[in-house]
Amino acid sequence: MTSLKIGSLNCRGLSEEVKRRDFSRYRKRYDIIILTDTHCTKEKEKQWAHEWGYKAFFSSGSSRSRGVAILIKNSFTFTIHQEKKDQEGNFIILDMTIQDYRLSLVAIYGPNGDSPAFENIKGLVSGIKNSSIIMAGDWNVVQDFDKDTSHYSAKTI
Repeated sequence: MTSLKIGSLNCRGLSEEVKRRDFSRYRKRYDIIILTDTHCTKEKEKQWAHEWGYKAFFSSGSSRSRGVAILIKNSFTFTIHQEKKDQEGNFIILDMTIQDYRLSLVAIYGPNGDSPAFENIKGLVSGIKNSSIIMAGDWNVVQDFDKDTSHYSAKTI
């Protein structure tokens, strides 16, 4: 397989047309893009995929939260063997062959707090028989709660 450029982006919502236009500049650098926090609804999936010109796989949340997507350039030859996703927009798993190379892509938007969603994802990922698994996204976790949250203050940018 030739080189493959994979990007990951926490979108913080793509409902606004101006954000999707800005994303168009970003996406041109990558062959595969893993998106999190898309705020995409099922009704918008086809429209967004058409705008971007990529083959798109979604696990949609609401127009105000969650949602993940995996985008693959249309010029790539690939086969999806299995697709797994939840109904809340927290994850999507693609078991696939791309340009004669078998791999699995996992897009994760981790729910805030301790949630059984992580156990569900762990169980599904551990069942993957590929040796190549690429996981990306917004996990919404901290390594050390005391260190990582001691000087935290919410700011709007």
